[in-house]
Amino acid sequence: MPPSPETKLLTRTLIFLILLTGPADGQHLHYEPGEWEFIPSIGAITSVSEGPDGLYFSTLDGLVYFDYVSQSLDHLPILNMGLPSHRLYHVCHDASTNGLWVVYDEGIAYRLPTDETWQSVSLLSLPDRFSGRAVTRVGGSFDGIWIDMDGVYTLFHSFSGGFIRQGIAPPQGIVDWNTSQAAFFEPPDLMGWITSGDWSTHVQEFHGPGFLSTLPTLAFKDRFEQIWYGTDLGIFFRGDPYTRRLEPLQVGIAPKPVITLYIDNDRVWFADNPFRREGIRPMREESYFLSVWDERISSWRYYSSMESEAIRDVGVNDILRVGRELWLATMQGIVLLDTRTDTWGFLGSRAGLRDQAVWDLERYGEEIFAATARGIDRIRPSLRRVVPEDSLALSPILEVYCLFSTGASIYAGTAGGVYEYHNEAAMGWRRVSDLPAVSLWSDEDQMFAVAHNRIHVRGKNEQNFTLFPAQARPEAKILEIKGSGSYIWLATSTGAVMIDRRDHRRYTFDRQDGLPSEVVYSVEPGSEWVWILTMNGVVRFNWSAHFD
Repeated sequence: MPPSPETKLLTRTLIFLILLTGPADGQHLHYEPGEWEFIPSIGAITSVSEGPDGLYFSTLDGLVYFDYVSQSLDHLPILNMGLPSHRLYHVCHDASTNGLWVVYDEGIAYRLPTDETWQSVSLLSLPDRFSGRAVTRVGGSFDGIWIDMDGVYTLFHSFSGGFIRQGIAPPQGIVDWNTSQAAFFEPPDLMGWITSGDWSTHVQEFHGPGFLSTLPTLAFKDRFEQIWYGTDLGIFFRGDPYTRRLEPLQVGIAPKPVITLYIDNDRVWFADNPFRREGIRPMREESYFLSVWDERISSWRYYSSMESEAIRDVGVNDILRVGRELWLATMQGIVLLDTRTDTWGFLGSRAGLRDQAVWDLERYGEEIFAATARGIDRIRPSLRRVVPEDSLALSPILEVYCLFSTGASIYAGTAGGVYEYHNEAAMGWRRVSDLPAVSLWSDEDQMFAVAHNRIHVRGKNEQNFTLFPAQARPEAKILEIKGSGSYIWLATSTGAVMIDRRDHRRYTFDRQDGLPSEVVYSVEPGSEWVWILTMNGVVRFNWSAHFD
């Protein structure tokens, strides 16, 4: 039976609406290589393979590359994008094709120089009961790519990834095997080696700042007779066997995951607070709790929790630069880092903070406002003290969730509503809404508030907030709202959401687009790139290539 005119009209209407809405929820943009970048975290080093111009390392959080020409270690954000998994057990550079092969828990993937992304080998082509952890080594030869699973050798085609044969007979030709953790049984004797910086050697392990220690996972000699040690903390040590001196090298974000990001010109700071993510305060670990990436020179710097007694807590909720100091809002006060001298300071109850847990920091004029569970404190940086008897006095049961400064005013989202402070107003703080806002963002035209897991908006000349027409998915929990230009960005439990304020069109970015996890803790949009912090890692997206 042919469709009725009403059915035809309904079908055409639905198609028109789909075309009209464009790449909204359920549809995805067409991306060019390099528009998504994955920034690996420091992960245990599992294998190494030598290419024509450098070394490829697999880690438990992606690939790392050492360039012989520039003598620099890089996390290869573009190459790491598109990996089927970032938990890698092997990497192999194939000299016959100049391609890369990686092994992960569920399978194998490869990327040829002509490929724009990684290609996965079908599970039907893998040995029975395949497990990436069971692979001992991977090698390239004239015949193809060899996978050694504890004496069972599987051969794959170098160009197509197709299965060729499997058996217990070892390869007859020359195979360029990688060096892996799986084939590394005895820790090396490190006596006689001398390290530079904060690290030292002791028998079979490396000792670092504070009580940090790390064990070698593999040892490798490159074509220039340089010795490389990979470790379980993701730290590399490279040395000359003649001078017996080792140089520590690190690259990537520490710790993982992170919930806080601060863009400081060409530098990006990363930190985490497990209590904020999971609601459980773990035992304090003596490890790196803060890292910074200088994008201009592709250099990383790490800060240990044992560097100073001023570091009372490693759970960082917010980061703010004040002059040459970095202010870290932690669960036990404000930690200060002088970025020129690397000296530390601390602000706590003795400085007048009404509560030790500081959730948010915001600059307003010449002062810093600190949000705590018991109210808001104004701090004068020059004195490093709280301004007495001039704070928002809330009862202990009312919590302060967030702060946002527009320049003219500063706003606070609390359990009791949204408050506004203007230093020229006679009454100081005043409540402008009863919405219990957990996140705020504003520009000259509109203010947005997230309350009751919904987005609310107030115009410049309006008194009250109203429900914003475009919302996130009903099942998504909204964790944060930010804005840039005509768009607002949401960090949610089901992806990152971008909404055009002009026509209310909504775009959701999830795993199909490039997120390593759909649980997004924070978003930081700039004019060109947007940073997205997820449960399984950090990515950035060149959204200016698709939106004005």
